[in-house]
Amino acid sequence: MKHAVFCLIAAILVTLSLLALDDITTGNEPDYTFEYVIVGASFVYFLFYIPYIIKHLRHSSDQNSANQ
Repeated sequence: MKHAVFCLIAAILVTLSLLALDDITTGNEPDYTFEYVIVGASFVYFLFYIPYIIKHLRHSSDQNSANQ
């Protein structure tokens, strides 16, 4: 269940980041603060989430190789 929540948050952040980057590059608003906050928050989330996933995948592969 915990992995599903992390994946759902990641999917939402990727979608919001792509929309924010599109708005930054093609929009006509005078202030892009909210868009930059979305991109920055996504960066921080993935900065911590990617090492967690790598650690989890290594742990899973170690268990699979030990069982064979």
